Amino acid sequence: MILRSVLFAFFLWMFVLPSDANEVIISVKIFSEDYSSQLQNAHIEINAEGANPKKYSADSSGQISQIKLEFNQQYVVRFMCRGYVSKLAWIDTRVAPDYFSGLPENNTLSQKMEVSLFKKAPRQKLKFLKTEPMIKFTVDENYLSLTWDIEYTKTMLQRVEEGRE
Repeated sequence: MILRSVLFAFFLWMFVLPSDANEVIISVKIFSEDYSSQLQNAHIEINAEGANPKKYSADSSGQISQIKLEFNQQYVVRFMCRGYVSKLAWIDTRVAPDYFSGLPENNTLSQKMEVSLFKKAPRQKLKFLKTEPMIKFTVDENYLSLTWDIEYTKTMLQRVEEGRE
């Protein structure tokens, strides 16, 4: 009976409980648009497929550190601060099934992000920012890092400028 309980616990640990062995860790610093001040009352909300949203608050320097994301998920990250226009980022941590073979255990990809938010103003035409990300990140399996779609971001920056005119 004891052996059966020990085996059950072992299999539960091996195959059911989540592992932190391989993860993506992001750290975010949130600034005002002109980078003159850190937004210490900023928040982010991270939504993963099929999971409850996770919320984080910035410290006095506008920093939110050590946010752990699992591989093989798609995340939508909302950057928010009262009085400022919110922005979204899309982070795709999906990788090929053989991605971890040959890598050391506890492999971690770290990504630092700096996000600038601008103040809300009348007559801005920026509703698209509520549903469309400003930036899209994916895992670059060749360099073991997160990379972003530069052309997509350029297009979004142009749309933001047009919406603010």
